[in-house]
Amino acid sequence: MNSPEAIRTAWDARAAQYAESLSRADGRAIGVAVELEHFRRALPKRLDLNLLDAGCGPGFHGRRLVAEGHRVTFVDVSPAMLERAQRDVGELASRAVFIEGDIRGVPALADGSFDGVIAGGTVISDCGDPRAAIAELRRVLRPGGVLGFSVRNLLGPQQRTERTEVVRGGGDGFDWHFFSPESLMSFCQRHSLAVKAIHPVHVEGLFDQDVAKSVAAHLAAELSRDVLARSWELFAIATRKGTPRKRGEAADTARAEMRVADVEE
Repeated sequence: MNSPEAIRTAWDARAAQYAESLSRADGRAIGVAVELEHFRRALPKRLDLNLLDAGCGPGFHGRRLVAEGHRVTFVDVSPAMLERAQRDVGELASRAVFIEGDIRGVPALADGSFDGVIAGGTVISDCGDPRAAIAELRRVLRPGGVLGFSVRNLLGPQQRTERTEVVRGGGDGFDWHFFSPESLMSFCQRHSLAVKAIHPVHVEGLFDQDVAKSVAAHLAAELSRDVLARSWELFAIATRKGTPRKRGEAADTARAEMRVADVEE
């Protein structure tokens, strides 16, 4: 059960270890850097954007966006992670806001208030309810705003044998949700998000620092099945369609879709 309390406890316990892992030039750190590069390239080419780092962890994405001149709101369910993010932002804190919250529902955030939202580190796959999370992130994104988020890859190395969309108790007893490129496209379309690109992340055999920089800068949007089969994660870039919705409609939509899914199953 991916309850906020269980997720908070698990990530509080590993905050130091996870933050340290992002300081090394290995697969995890390179993957997060690739996510950020794709997101930055999709944003409008101006400074002082209002951005959200959802499920921010120690703030790898957000603190770099703050340093580039943007205003960033950091949201995470773990107080220990938020504390690390706040400490690392340091003297740039005047352009940052820190909120302890579950990305499946953050009432402190206003409708349509962000130019861009990034949710890296497969937080959508691991939160327990991807539909509620993506509906909430869409709610706070302005029409035309950019959403970048990563999910666990159904075609990737971790799924070579099972190929199942939900792994129960995948880590710390939490459920993990996996997506193929096709199901990820459908997932976005059902939530009125226009997909602009889907990129592989954490590609086996491409963990070398120099190669990874090249991947971050030049990886083609048209993906080969071979690259996808070696990618642990997928990173989607999408924009919000339509007009702003009122708070509560996002949750209502998620609940309705869950009922439809239950009937279909």
